[in-house]
Amino acid sequence: MFNKILSSIGIGAAKVDLVLQGNKYRAGEPIEGSLKVQSGAVEQEINKIYLQLVVRSKFKKGDDVKEVSKELDHAILSEGFTVTADEQEREIPVSYILPEDIPISTGATQAFLATGMDISRALDPRDNDPVEILPGQRQQVVMNALEKELGFRKKRGTGAFNGQYQEFEYRPGKFLQGKLDELEVIYQVREDGIGLIMQIDKKSGGLLGGLLDDLDMDERNAAFLLKNHQITTAAEVSELLARFIQQEYQKIM
Repeated sequence: MFNKILSSIGIGAAKVDLVLQGNKYRAGEPIEGSLKVQSGAVEQEINKIYLQLVVRSKFKKGDDVKEVSKELDHAILSEGFTVTADEQEREIPVSYILPEDIPISTGATQAFLATGMDISRALDPRDNDPVEILPGQRQQVVMNALEKELGFRKKRGTGAFNGQYQEFEYRPGKFLQGKLDELEVIYQVREDGIGLIMQIDKKSGGLLGGLLDDLDMDERNAAFLLKNHQITTAAEVSELLARFIQQEYQKIM
């Protein structure tokens, strides 16, 4: 009886541990591993073992720095079994496919997999495993086009996720160098392609430049959709992006 009371508050209860085959995964790709369930001091009914994909980030809002922690996905890994007291460790294979439209890991944004057991009349044991999320295959091609082919450089600390979208800030490299001050991009991973929501900031100086900056007239917001058939190589995608950014840049005063 005393052991049951202790187990209900987590002392001597069953434990769960998610063991992964790696710690870096591309968005949209499967994660393989196993669940190791260790019995406790008493028999316990396990209703289910669940997994949560959680992202934490810090982002700026005005002059303040905010923190966000958000569950992006949830999966049931196992349901309905009994763990007897002091039984041999149980191992359950795990295969979980990451969503493709999730924030990628940056200095400001981290992801982890939280594994838990739903146990009747007891605290739920939990296990947290940090994972590094890399861009999905299509987004990687688009990012390579912007960063490697056109030479845009990520600003330090960029890639913050505010709970709704992840924003990247770039400095120009060889493309539009001296003309562009900054490029802000939100990547939208869609079934039919990759969307880019951009803010294009023109480099300006002098009194007129300062006035245009104060009035936000030296920038332009634009959206561009790369269809799946257009996402071929980074070099070809960079030509489409360069043409679009150049056209939108010319519309700024």
